Amino acid sequence: LREGRVLAVRDVQEDPSLNRAERDDFDAIKVRAHLQVPSVKDGRLVAVLCVHGSEPREWTPEEVSVAVEVAGRTWTAVE
Repeated sequence: LREGRVLAVRDVQEDPSLNRAERDDFDAIKVRAHLQVPSVKDGRLVAVLCVHGSEPREWTPEEVSVAVEVAGRTWTAVE
């Protein structure tokens, strides 16, 4: 995220980067898939737009594109 790259996770229960406690935390809030779009300004991670899904999903390029656009518009409003 600090490098400005979008993180798309199809199924948090199958994500090897998460430990059991993290998977349980996602399960408790009914999140199975997530998309994270970072806002990096002046080399610093300043915000992340998160999109969650209650079922596993393959994030399409169109969905990622819309999330990136929303993150950009959100940053403009916050700034």
